[in-house]
Amino acid sequence: MTAADTIYWTATTCPLFMHACREICKQVGQKLEQRSQLSSPLQRHHQGIEEMAQRERERVL
Repeated sequence: MTAADTIYWTATTCPLFMHACREICKQVGQKLEQRSQLSSPLQRHHQGIEEMAQRERERVL
């Protein structure tokens, strides 16, 4: 039985292990999402300017 077989057997027979894997995947996904949002302050800045311009246009109309 190889290590991969052991991991597969554990993953398919142990609900607690499956739950832990799901939680870890969820947390890693959230961290990656946060990092991608933080990595573009310029994009956020541009979006803020666009929103201000849109509000100004609506106010004028």
